[in-house]
Amino acid sequence: MKKIAKILVPVDFSDTALKAYRFAQRIAAGTAAELHLLHVTYPQMENIDHPLEPSGSATDARTALLEERMAQFVADAEWKGERTLKISTLIEVGAIIPVIRKKARDYDLIVMGTRGEHALIESLLGTVASDVVIHATCPVVVVPQYTDKNEMTSIAYAVDLKWVNEKRLLEWSDLLNVPQRVIHLVFFGDANDPKVPVHLQKLKKSLAAHLPDSTIYTHKLRKHELVEDLSQFSEQNEIDLLIMYRGRNSWKRKLFHRSLTRQMAGKTKIPLLVV
Repeated sequence: MKKIAKILVPVDFSDTALKAYRFAQRIAAGTAAELHLLHVTYPQMENIDHPLEPSGSATDARTALLEERMAQFVADAEWKGERTLKISTLIEVGAIIPVIRKKARDYDLIVMGTRGEHALIESLLGTVASDVVIHATCPVVVVPQYTDKNEMTSIAYAVDLKWVNEKRLLEWSDLLNVPQRVIHLVFFGDANDPKVPVHLQKLKKSLAAHLPDSTIYTHKLRKHELVEDLSQFSEQNEIDLLIMYRGRNSWKRKLFHRSLTRQMAGKTKIPLLVV
């Protein structure tokens, strides 16, 4: 897997977007990636002569105002770390989900905010963040509205033992570039079975050899309460970043993981990385 070189951060100038941007700064500082901030606006309509037709001059005026607002947004979240960050901004005209999906093809990672409590219509149609998580062609980090996480020293991997890719897990451990940390390997199984599966023991051993300065734990959660238990586990163990993987086996498994990651993207209270 190639390194993280370009990170896309969709913003709407909200406090939630600001938190996502600050989290993206942490990742960029550790990976030397470029940060590209994106705001999407709809075409503006002419108010007087042609009320139902898009107006080029009105859209240009709106874009100019948004560029000023974007500059202020960047200034409000000035990075004060040791590494100098490469930051660029972009205003695009169109519908937000199609624009982000198209842009995703050119990036190694997307970092975006999501609100924790959705209105009924959003719950039915899906939030922007959950749609991007499912359909983007690159990994996505979802940063929830109420999180106070900026560090990445405590990381949890939600591991499906039937198809987990050990190589990819090690690659992401390197890409996140946090030398000393606590890593939790979380899997789902029979709560009454105390045994740790052989595959998980092997995975833990490989991680320990690969990251000798890290402390690694394994945890078993119930199969039938995945979203609820993952959320509760993450809060109780003060997890800074939860990592989940999209299904890549049968179509049934893909649908299951799409559903699970969509639910987690909408309900998570800590940053969630879907790869």
